[in-house]
Amino acid sequence: MHIDPRRRGAIKFVQKCVEEWGAKGLKLHPSAGFSPEESATLKLIESIADYGIPVITHTGPSIVPTSSRYCDPIYLDKMLLSFPEVNVIAAHMAYMDTGRSFVPSGGKGQTSIPIFPLRRIWPKLIIRNSPVL
Repeated sequence: MHIDPRRRGAIKFVQKCVEEWGAKGLKLHPSAGFSPEESATLKLIESIADYGIPVITHTGPSIVPTSSRYCDPIYLDKMLLSFPEVNVIAAHMAYMDTGRSFVPSGGKGQTSIPIFPLRRIWPKLIIRNSPVL
C-alpha cells in the first residue's frame, strides 16, 4: 500500500490495510514532498514495525510534477537507525550515482561510501537499483 504519512488518519489506514486487507508492505514516495526523516513518517514506520512488513521507498530521481528533494538515500539514515527491525527497500538507489552521497549517521565529514557495503552497516537495508524510466 502507498500513503502520504502526512495524511490525516494515515496510521489507522495503514493498520487497517495490514490487519483487514492483508497488505504485505508499505510504499513511501518522498517525491510527494515529505521527508523520510520527518515526525509523521517516523511515526508511521513505528506503527507498522511489529507487523514485520517491509517498507519500500523511492530513492532516485523523480519527474515533474514531483520533486527529487527528499529522494536522496541519505534521508533513510534516521529511519534505519530508529527501526533496525524493519526491512527498508531503497528502490532505484544506484540510479545516476544517487547512492554516492549516502553517509551513515555518526560518520565524520562528508565521505562518500560505496552503496553495497551499506548492507553490513544496516542488515535490514535492501538495495533495488532498477532505473527510473
